[in-house]
Amino acid sequence: MKVYHFSEFVFLLLIQVSTEVALHDECINGLDGRLHLNLLIPTQCNLPPLAKLHIQLDHVDPSTSFLILTVQTPNIPVQISLTQNPTLDYSINGTDVGLVSVLEPGQELVQWFLTSSWNFTVPVQLFALPYQSSNTSLVPIPGACNQEFDLENDPNLHLHNTSSLNITVLEFAAANVGMKRGSIPSSCDSGTTSLRFRLTYALYVRHLGAQEFDNETFFDEMMKMSRVGDIRKYGEQIQTFKKEDITEFYQVNYRSRGFIYNVIVTDPTFGTEAAYVPAVVYSCELQDNSLACKDDVDFGVILIATFTGLAGLVICLFGHRIFSYEIFFVGFVPFFIGAFMVFGSQVPMSPFALSAIAGAFGLLGGAVHFALWWRFGKYLWSMLLAGLNLGFLLSALVFFVSPLENLSTFHNNALFGLTFSCGMLIVPVVLLYFPKVVRNKS
Repeated sequence: MKVYHFSEFVFLLLIQVSTEVALHDECINGLDGRLHLNLLIPTQCNLPPLAKLHIQLDHVDPSTSFLILTVQTPNIPVQISLTQNPTLDYSINGTDVGLVSVLEPGQELVQWFLTSSWNFTVPVQLFALPYQSSNTSLVPIPGACNQEFDLENDPNLHLHNTSSLNITVLEFAAANVGMKRGSIPSSCDSGTTSLRFRLTYALYVRHLGAQEFDNETFFDEMMKMSRVGDIRKYGEQIQTFKKEDITEFYQVNYRSRGFIYNVIVTDPTFGTEAAYVPAVVYSCELQDNSLACKDDVDFGVILIATFTGLAGLVICLFGHRIFSYEIFFVGFVPFFIGAFMVFGSQVPMSPFALSAIAGAFGLLGGAVHFALWWRFGKYLWSMLLAGLNLGFLLSALVFFVSPLENLSTFHNNALFGLTFSCGMLIVPVVLLYFPKVVRNKS
């Protein structure tokens, strides 16, 4: 049975009971003009205008090898630094950012420096999470093998949206194996023999409710994605990375919703884990210094979606009674979807413009299909086209509703496209049997 030292037992106990939040009107709670953090307890306070805040954590346990400080603000960038005079290697700007503080032997006090360049009060949440290492249990250090970004050790997830389809691009720096205080870090540049390649990564996401953009929800939800146990409890695992996998990820998001991401790095040799700094992204353009969407309602898109939805309902209920209309709609759908996908991925434009152009191509496709049916009267290609529409819907449901899309096998675009196309063809192939039945009966 594994035996824990008393300090480790206290550390684990604190993790279980520290669910409260320390609230302060201003981010200063000490007579020395500094903010003294409580370990494992998130602190919410108001950062004064143009503040330069000295943050301090006292009486750090000797078994703690490193800490991660997380700073979160509601879409108001601030700067956090390990040094009083910020440099690129030891500071970062952002709205949900953090720093790794690797501790030296005998160090009991940790300091950070938070700066706001705004002339108004900024609500902020701060959280310091310690990790303990021993000879038999070394915890991996998130971002300690950073070779892409400015920070020397970068535990942050770098998120941004791209294109009108709201595709989230996520990147993060590789971790390094853990070490005790005063030890020499393992090399990150010794090729595939580096110890860091034994580490594995699991990417998690938490979906916020529609229009959940208030500060209280933001802070609460970010805390749910900060600790390893909470990430597994409240998040959904969507991707794993191993060895030399590229540490980046792409995902299409639903509009006007928020998504919180975090990564858990695991050292399988010791069975130890650590969490990166959680990051949030909203699939809309946020208002300045606010969590509210600028374009949360687009009446043009709502109008087009309502019209096409009603048209589909009419087809379902009365399709064969207005057969010409049904033929037109069967041609409209694939052209609309195709144009929406192509223009949406290649040309930056507003949602309404994209929907309008896709609608125009849909009308053209419907007209062409109706003209061909009216001129030649062939039913086979009409059945195949209707089958492709249904096949596209079923294939999309299989890939985007089930966990199938998160398999690393389908990260290759060519393989994903080929598999998706094969799924689309299942329905048309099955429908090929029915013209033969009709012909034989006639």
